[in-house]
Amino acid sequence: MLKMVNKLIKVTYPDAKQHWDGDPLLSLMGDCDIIQAISIRNIGKTYTFFKNLRGQLARGKNVAISRYDRIELAVTIADFLRYYETRTEDGSLEKHYKRIKPPMDEMPIQIYEFENGSRVYFFAIKDSPNLKGMEITNLTRWYIDEFVPIAYKFQTRKYKEFDYFVELYHTVLRSNENLKIIMSANCKTWENPYFMGWEIPKFASGYILKIEREGLRLAIENVEPSKAMAQAFIDGELKMGKSMDSIQQELKHYATDPDSFIATSDNATDSGYQIKIKGNIYGLYSKRGIGYIKEEKYDQSKDGYLLTPIEYDENFIFDSTFVKTLEKMANYNILRFDSRKTEFNIRLGIWLSKTRVV
Repeated sequence: MLKMVNKLIKVTYPDAKQHWDGDPLLSLMGDCDIIQAISIRNIGKTYTFFKNLRGQLARGKNVAISRYDRIELAVTIADFLRYYETRTEDGSLEKHYKRIKPPMDEMPIQIYEFENGSRVYFFAIKDSPNLKGMEITNLTRWYIDEFVPIAYKFQTRKYKEFDYFVELYHTVLRSNENLKIIMSANCKTWENPYFMGWEIPKFASGYILKIEREGLRLAIENVEPSKAMAQAFIDGELKMGKSMDSIQQELKHYATDPDSFIATSDNATDSGYQIKIKGNIYGLYSKRGIGYIKEEKYDQSKDGYLLTPIEYDENFIFDSTFVKTLEKMANYNILRFDSRKTEFNIRLGIWLSKTRVV
């Protein structure tokens, strides 16, 4: 089991505060390798982090910016470079940067150099296999925008992105010992590649979680928006044609208590199944269409199932059909767990069931 160093820091913003400035999270950057912010849309995360990057560039340092693929990245490139463009009196566009040719023509990276010699490097996480020879020096910030999408259009991204990131991380870190990574997302789902890869436990909005994983120090803010931020979000969503009911549901999702799926039922019917994941054994019970999972001792009279194809126990088998059924129950929110530990292990097991054995 990975060493776990957890610390929760309460963060509250004044009701009238309209934009998220990230000060509490950014103040932890000196003690952390990676900082992340997850929240509703349009509260100012990207602006705040762009401002931090621009500060580094003004000091002559280099920065990098990524999105998952090149299509998404093109939008971010235009948004960031706009800060370095001005309109002259005759209406023409003056660019205070120049594009630099990559060291290898086939390398999927865009490089822009500014008037003081600092550079910004743009590359997609998905292009990791083609960036192994990339050499960047004097790099102090790497910003990954939208590290959790609103929806995973392709399962490949869901189950490969973290591996791509880790490969890129080692490539970039090779020449940059002082690198700090910044990540942001407008979607809060705990079953994303990064949280699953680092085994990040659920925690309530309005807190920053400091945690250590594989020698990496992370700080993650689950942003609880101020009243003014929430109202700005509502106004923006209404302009996009969304119903008030759907907007309120989304706001409720971001404020969901992490214990909302923790429950037990004394009168639930025993399904006759046991599940094993990471050395823990759980029983599956049901009542009125809800599945209840609780930790228990091994019972040889029950059918035993593993959640991952890489785990082995002669008394338990891996059956993809069983796992898919369990996954559907989780996706339909009809599973309950006797503890946060149980919930985390079951959800992690479902995630790891996608692991390809080679």
